[in-house]
Amino acid sequence: MAYPYVTHKCALGAHGAPRAQAKRSVQLRRLRARKMHRFPHSGKRPQAIDVVWATGEYLTCDLFGPLLRSVGGAKYAAFHIDLRSRFVYVKALTAKSDHYAAFEDVISDVRARSGRAMRFFKTDGDGIFTGAEALAIYRKHDIRHLQSAPGDSASNDIAERTIRTFAELTTTCLLHANAPTALWAEAMTMVAYVWNHIPVMKTHSGELLSRVSLLEGHTRRFSLDVLRAFGTKCHYMLTLQKKGGLKLALHEKARLGAILCIEDGMAAYRVLDMETREARRIPFAQVVTIIHSVITTSGGTMRNGCQFHSFPPKRLNSMMRSGFVMDWMALQTMT
Repeated sequence: MAYPYVTHKCALGAHGAPRAQAKRSVQLRRLRARKMHRFPHSGKRPQAIDVVWATGEYLTCDLFGPLLRSVGGAKYAAFHIDLRSRFVYVKALTAKSDHYAAFEDVISDVRARSGRAMRFFKTDGDGIFTGAEALAIYRKHDIRHLQSAPGDSASNDIAERTIRTFAELTTTCLLHANAPTALWAEAMTMVAYVWNHIPVMKTHSGELLSRVSLLEGHTRRFSLDVLRAFGTKCHYMLTLQKKGGLKLALHEKARLGAILCIEDGMAAYRVLDMETREARRIPFAQVVTIIHSVITTSGGTMRNGCQFHSFPPKRLNSMMRSGFVMDWMALQTMT
């Protein structure tokens, strides 16, 4: 999941090193710097507020992967970014060829949200974007396909930098929750929800709006009270349907779980049930997180003076390795 940083272990003595080895060490440091993107992209990209195209008209895209296979079977992530609003679609793909179906979904969703048809679509020269099936989609929807220059990531820099940012945020979520890398797709979904709904985009009037508001053309402010950190420990209420139609008055009223992400287009969390080893869609109102009013500096996510606790360090990983929590493939079954 993480980017392949190049490291160099110095095996030289205390009395110095030959010039060739010293030169090699400098070369490795420069290579490591490039891998870490310390050098800026060439040129200057316009700010979102200065983009001349309306929302929904110009999207840029790139694929991220291959990655470690997720619990749902995904090995790639397709990123579609609206240039004006910076709204990001993240589509988990089991194979590169799944991009075509995901792209059709993005075209329809962008038009529904913005009220405008997509006009321009910018990618690199990957065959998945230039093949016959991709060209047929462009002709079908009257989309002009633009390509970045060969070997120049700076000419598609918005997509490249967005992917880099999402990769780092996703890795942070996994490390904070002590979760295995195979849950990267769920963590990335949570990152995308937060990215699109927090009010950080400045308008010409100076007002801050969310990327969703810009794309959909309104000033509605979304409630951020539902936001929880990935892996937050919670209890979800057992409704009559979840009990199989039985009231079970003397049995438990809630079960222990961990919040994985927020469902797209649904007021619900995706919660990992610690007992049944399944991922469930649970409405916001039926999920209770453990809150301590005492503010501390470790072991949780701070929000509004409260602390939302995750599982203790190494607890989640150790339970998963022992088989107590779940069989990973059980996450594919949504109930």
